Amino acid sequence: MKLLGRWQFIRLERYLRGVFSSPLACLTAVMLASFASSPVGAETFVFERVNSTFDRSGMTFAPVTAGALTVNLSSPRNEVTILEHEVRLAPLGRGRHAVRVEVEVEGFGELLALLSVGDNESELSDEVLVPRQRVEVVGLVSLESRPAGFVVEIHELPDTVDVAIDSGLAGRLANTCRRLAGLMPLLLPCDRLESALAKATLPLPPSGHRFLIPNDLLTDADRQRLAAYLGEPTGATADPPSAQGSP
Repeated sequence: MKLLGRWQFIRLERYLRGVFSSPLACLTAVMLASFASSPVGAETFVFERVNSTFDRSGMTFAPVTAGALTVNLSSPRNEVTILEHEVRLAPLGRGRHAVRVEVEVEGFGELLALLSVGDNESELSDEVLVPRQRVEVVGLVSLESRPAGFVVEIHELPDTVDVAIDSGLAGRLANTCRRLAGLMPLLLPCDRLESALAKATLPLPPSGHRFLIPNDLLTDADRQRLAAYLGEPTGATADPPSAQGSP
């Protein structure tokens, strides 16, 4: 396959931005064009220290709504394991990069649900399993090195990403919904709850959000490859006296 040069790709990006009126549709088209054509300078990264188990207790998810129903979900206790991952970066010019992140995850924890119908509320909790699955996100970011690591700034991302979950809470909430439906003159779509609660919708960082990939998550080889990708001297990211810091 013939590779696109950087300026050819920038012209393609501008053309796609003119064709697609929706920013998200344009972003998706640009990402697909980027990774399908393997533009000059594109790199794939795997950071071995990222493959680990993380405590993500206190997570909240996007509410589930169905008619007059609202279910607010949170996870006060959980562990998520990143089994494999791959980060694909492609330079677009003007300091921005197309990014595709693929992560294979699994996990378990506690799921807390607050079911609301008008002034009536019911709270339930249960164990939840995150079955092994692959999650993919594409976006547009900028990236720069700092003594404490690499700072990523989000320019475009989907608003949310869905993760499949398995919990007995879905069936229990549907039964609770049916009991509430019998107490009020409302037609509640209770049967839709079970299918809607087969996944958790996680909000993603908004445009303008910045975060640090700290040095303690990167090996020397990782830092050197990222510095080389950015066109910086590879010695610029050597371990500082302290790996902690802020952008």
